[in-house]
Amino acid sequence: MPVLFGSRASPADAANLSLATDIGWDRAASGIHPVESLRAGSLLFEVVLAGVREAIADEPNAALLAAVATRSLHHSLMDRIRMAATSYSSFLLNRTAEAHVGERRRIAREMHDRLGSGVSAAARSIELIQLQLHTDPVLAEQRLSQTGASLREVLENIRQLAQDLHLHTKTEGLEKALLRCVEGLQPPGMETVVRVNGDEAWVEPAVLDELFLVLREALRNAFTHGQPTRVVVRVEIAPHELRASVEDDGVGFVPDESNSAGLGLVSMRERIALLGGMVHIFSIPGRGTSVETRVPLIGAGDAE
Repeated sequence: MPVLFGSRASPADAANLSLATDIGWDRAASGIHPVESLRAGSLLFEVVLAGVREAIADEPNAALLAAVATRSLHHSLMDRIRMAATSYSSFLLNRTAEAHVGERRRIAREMHDRLGSGVSAAARSIELIQLQLHTDPVLAEQRLSQTGASLREVLENIRQLAQDLHLHTKTEGLEKALLRCVEGLQPPGMETVVRVNGDEAWVEPAVLDELFLVLREALRNAFTHGQPTRVVVRVEIAPHELRASVEDDGVGFVPDESNSAGLGLVSMRERIALLGGMVHIFSIPGRGTSVETRVPLIGAGDAE
């Protein structure tokens, strides 16, 4: 008589579910999407079920046994896949939270470096002006002019920081937001081309925001580390898929794990993975870098 799975979880089942959780975590760390687990589970289901049917073919109640085996096998596999998928999502959420903390620290450094010193210098200058107003009015007037210039520079830095933090995709569209981003980040003497094709109404606003953040990070990497003469941003929006790329003709790099964290590549991959998409990075030293993104679209494109 064949042995079938019961409905009550055994210690072995609990251990297997724990293993499934660990597998989901490891696959997320390796960038393996849960759809691959689903494909593997479907193949395993077909192979095991074929073996079960062959084993019980001569049993008098083979049809009933086959039905019970099918249901038990399906539930067992789906439980493991569900646990692995949940663990996958938890891993990505944790890493994304870490990325957000890192982003806040970066903003704090930017504020300290770009605003703090300027404001402190202006405050000291104003104190000196107060002392010199009666003793040396000419020098006080000169210092006042210099202080005004310093404060205007601080205001410009504040404007740039606010622009860097604000997501413009909801109010002005992705293309204009990217152009504004390029305007604020691009070094002098560099050419950047932005091309967006397709209807942004097909894309959920949250997806556009995440894509903007990823493309902004890719642009920042190109401008800061790539030393290119030309950067091209392409976005192709279809009803059921979103594709985007940032390509530069710069110095390139070896895209291994040692420099991925420093360049923000891990954060970029994890943001897109939470949307069900993937990021591919191609780079050869001396021949530039290409960051390519694909995201499936669900819901927004079907609204009409």
